[in-house]
Amino acid sequence: MLSSQTKDPVTHQATQNLRYNLPIPGLTLESIEQATVQEIDECIKKVGFHNTKAANLKLMAAHLREKHQGEVPEDLDALLEIKGCGPKMAYLALSSYGQNVRLTLSSHFSPRNIAEISLTRSNNLAWDRSRYSRTPHNPSPTMAS
Repeated sequence: MLSSQTKDPVTHQATQNLRYNLPIPGLTLESIEQATVQEIDECIKKVGFHNTKAANLKLMAAHLREKHQGEVPEDLDALLEIKGCGPKMAYLALSSYGQNVRLTLSSHFSPRNIAEISLTRSNNLAWDRSRYSRTPHNPSPTMAS
């Protein structure tokens, strides 16, 4: 969530700040739950849209606790229900679970700003015509297997 509209070194520092500067040490669900939005915001103040992201981190922690027993869901629909998690972030999460190999390219790849590309088992590329290829969060068509 932090990396959107933020350079990698700033994202890294914000992550370190969250890990070491919250009232409960460590970057865990419990540490986010126990921190105030202001404390989270202070840790991530250099990332783009930090006010919104701080609030979304609190909402995410509550959502994960209430709906998923504190675990990050492993399916697209459940990920997209999390405030602040759009298709790009959801696909990155799924890729980290090994469920979906998808490359997300931004601004200069497509005139419509975002394009997701999936590599099929035969290494072919194709436009994604799924229901997630055009949403309010991602109005551009995407590429997928």
